[in-house]
Amino acid sequence: MVKSSYLSLIGPSGTGKTMLTANLGLAFVRLGYDVLIVDNNPFPAMGYHFGIPLPERTIKKTIANKQSLKEALYKHPSGLKLLLNSPLENYLPFDYNLLEGMAQIILIDGQKFKNNVVCVNPNMPSVMNAVKNIIDFNTVGIIINHKDSTYLCAESLSVLANREVLFKIDFEKKQKEALKQGVPLFELEPEHQFSINLLQFASKLLGKEYEILVEHNG
Repeated sequence: MVKSSYLSLIGPSGTGKTMLTANLGLAFVRLGYDVLIVDNNPFPAMGYHFGIPLPERTIKKTIANKQSLKEALYKHPSGLKLLLNSPLENYLPFDYNLLEGMAQIILIDGQKFKNNVVCVNPNMPSVMNAVKNIIDFNTVGIIINHKDSTYLCAESLSVLANREVLFKIDFEKKQKEALKQGVPLFELEPEHQFSINLLQFASKLLGKEYEILVEHNG
């Protein structure tokens, strides 16, 4: 059985953690890894990013029927695997250790487990919400969404949160267009600067360096 590595993306509401999880999952797949995204958020929305807003096969139904979680898997054309819940169902916590071996890299959206990374917006309410209610000794770092904001710089945010800033991302208009189409931006525009930055970040998390290949004419 493959040994799984986990990354949990958590944070205050509205910080883009679901959007980031969806795109980051595809970035890891592009780098050659077997990846599973798990949406056990109390307000599940991952399905919207993949054109499955109301999934029939859900984590909750599978557990309630005492079936293997493999029965609930959805598979994206890229090979990315998804375990989803429906926003029409009540939240049901479960033991994330049941996921072990289902993929090399397991991304958990919105819930703490292992290697917790906190997404924040660079403003005082978002940061203080994270500091008071979310960041703990298991938090390995933070991600800033809306990086072009000038309200709190990365250095100030890092000091307030007492954690390293791992990545800065701009939740731009193209993200909204991608969501309308039910695909992550990484899939919609793989050569976009956002996608390149995400590949670099995913490589950094793996302890590697992403090499950008540039074609030379002549």
